[in-house]
Amino acid sequence: MTALVAGAPAAAVELVSNGGFETGTPSNWTFLQGAVDSKAHSGSFGFTHTANGASGALFQKVATTAGSSYDYSFWLKADAGTSNLFFSALGPNVLILALPNAPVAEYTHYTGTVIADANDLSLQFVFNNSVGSWSIDDISLTPSVVPEPASWTMMIAGLGAVGALQRRRRLAQI
Repeated sequence: MTALVAGAPAAAVELVSNGGFETGTPSNWTFLQGAVDSKAHSGSFGFTHTANGASGALFQKVATTAGSSYDYSFWLKADAGTSNLFFSALGPNVLILALPNAPVAEYTHYTGTVIADANDLSLQFVFNNSVGSWSIDDISLTPSVVPEPASWTMMIAGLGAVGALQRRRRLAQI
């Protein structure tokens, strides 16, 4: 049992600070046109870009390493509106999601993996909606967890041992 625990991969480290806006403020975020409010996916607070015809943005610098993979996750809600647009990116060159002319939708979960093309990039969300609003909550960015070579070796050895035991039992029954 000890060997199994020792070979388990470490938990991913969260790179986004205040991704659920549960401080009740946009601390650690830089933003244009929007506010922390009670339109939350979970918890008490989320961030909303309100309709005023102006574009809004929300961004935070995160510690990335060029060439490394990162798992992202966030919840996004689109209220009624026209001429709406949403997109998110990791730095200037890595597109995460683009939603031009997005339909009205309750909170929807978006997840995926991106590869950073530089160190210390900005996680960005850009909003535009002339009538309705966009709400975002539970934003997460973590390094992708890749099993260590020792974990793979241990797993293969364990499967081989189980196979050998099964074969011995079968031969003993004959």
